[in-house]
Amino acid sequence: MRVRDWAEVDHYEILGVDPDADRDAIIAAYRAQARLLHPDAGSTAADADERFVRVATAYRVLTGPQRAAYDEVRRRGVTAPGGAPTGATGAGGPVGPTRPARPWQLTRRGATGAIWGGVVLVLAGVLAAVVVSVLMTRDARLRSTGVPARAVVVRDGSGPRLEFTTRTGQTVRAALPDVKSGRATVGDVVGIRYDRADPSRVVNEQHAVARDITLWIMAAKFLIVGTVLVVVGIRRRLRLAD
Repeated sequence: MRVRDWAEVDHYEILGVDPDADRDAIIAAYRAQARLLHPDAGSTAADADERFVRVATAYRVLTGPQRAAYDEVRRRGVTAPGGAPTGATGAGGPVGPTRPARPWQLTRRGATGAIWGGVVLVLAGVLAAVVVSVLMTRDARLRSTGVPARAVVVRDGSGPRLEFTTRTGQTVRAALPDVKSGRATVGDVVGIRYDRADPSRVVNEQHAVARDITLWIMAAKFLIVGTVLVVVGIRRRLRLAD
C-alpha cells in the first residue's frame, strides 16, 4: 500500500482496536482475526482472502516503525503528486489542509510524557528555589547574630574541615560552610561566624555568592526546561485532538 493511500484506510478499525492501543493489544487482535480468515482455516466467506490481506497489512503497519508516520498521515493527510491533497473527505470534498508526515513529531504518548516530565522538572525547580531561599535566609541570620571567629582548615578522616575555638574555650570542628570555602587547602585561615547555641553551625563572614548563583541557575534551568516541555506537550496534544 502506498503511503499516500494511508489516509483513506483505517487500520485500527480493520483490526478492531483503538488508535491508542499498545503493541500487545494489536498483536492479540491480529491473531484473533487471522485464525478466522487465514486460508488454511477453511473460512467459507467469499471475501476471506481479501479481508486477511487487509488484516495482515494493518498488522504490519501498526506494529512496525511505520506506525508513527501512519498516524500522522491519518491526522493530516498527504499531498499526492501534482499538489492535489488526498485524505479524509466529506460531503464537500477533501477536509482541511494537508501536510506530509513528520516522523520526528511527538506521538500522543510522547506528548503526554513531555507534559508529565515537564511538571516534574517545574516542581524540582520550585523546590530548588525554596532551598536556595532558605539557605540564604539562614546564612544572613547567622552572619548578623553569629559569633565571629577565625578557623583553620584541617583534614580528618572525612576530608577537609574547619577547626576553631569558641569564646568559652571549646574546640570545635565543623564542615566547610560553602562551595567557595570548600576549595580552601589545609592550613588556610578562614573568617567565620558560629551559632552560640550550636557552634558546629558556621557560615563564612563573606556572602557565599558563588554558591547562591550556582543554585539559582540550577533552579532556573529546571523551571525553564520544565515549562518548555509542558507547553510543547500541551500544544502537541491539542493538535492531535484537532
